[in-house]
Amino acid sequence: MISRDSVNTKEECNFNIWEMQAANGIVSYYIESVGRDIVVIYNSNTTAKTIDLGVDTTYEIYVEGSLASATPINEFVGQNYEIAPISATVLVRNTATTQPNPPVEEDDGCKSSVSSTVA
Repeated sequence: MISRDSVNTKEECNFNIWEMQAANGIVSYYIESVGRDIVVIYNSNTTAKTIDLGVDTTYEIYVEGSLASATPINEFVGQNYEIAPISATVLVRNTATTQPNPPVEEDDGCKSSVSSTVA
């Protein structure tokens, strides 16, 4: 869950979360935020699985298997990401130059919308 404490600016409060997949041992979420899109994937299977990210582009990897960092540890280019067995991955796509920022409401609370689709 994303909490208000995990964002640094009011603009970062605007985000949307979609469930990408919750089946066959894979749980994945797509988080659309101001300036970046975040994909969180967990594979509970004992074999590697391939996830369709929906967009063929460059992603920075912040969590991959047993490695995690506040700065990118690796890069992935493509649309179909293979996640290792029994592991988690966090991919980030910079959208600051490719998509306009959504409007920010003038109040103190974070606004988010959550929808769900199973791929």
